[in-house]
Amino acid sequence: MSYVRILAVHTDWLNEKRYNEMSLDSREKRGAFHERLRVAFDKAIDESKWDDKPRTFIVDVQGRFPPKDDMVEFDFKYQYEPVHQKLQLLSVTASMGELVEVFPIQLNTRRQLPDSKKAYEQLVLKTQQQTARKINSLRKEPFEGGSKIHIK
Repeated sequence: MSYVRILAVHTDWLNEKRYNEMSLDSREKRGAFHERLRVAFDKAIDESKWDDKPRTFIVDVQGRFPPKDDMVEFDFKYQYEPVHQKLQLLSVTASMGELVEVFPIQLNTRRQLPDSKKAYEQLVLKTQQQTARKINSLRKEPFEGGSKIHIK
């Protein structure tokens, strides 16, 4: 597969799953994320001319999600294999504050790439679960003087 075709396939995947500035309500200029992917891919190809070792790189994009305008950063980890002239998406890491969710892409297929909104919803769910765990632990912890709070 040609360089142009490989890049087109991956940018199509990203667009289909709503990883672009417009869908993510990003403050970046339209096309900036895909341009970073192209530049990183070019660099991996250039570096691989000296040996046949695979090159790994990460390309990121940020997005905002309503209704709270939560900021989420997505890091896309790629590997270029010069021997097979193949670009693989290895994983997507979504982070919101201290929360992190990693989505491995084991078969390099678009089906394993989560939609940006679904990835965001996973982070929100993780936030809710952490909050519930904190509340439950507060129910069990004694306060000064040995008394406990019981919430029903």
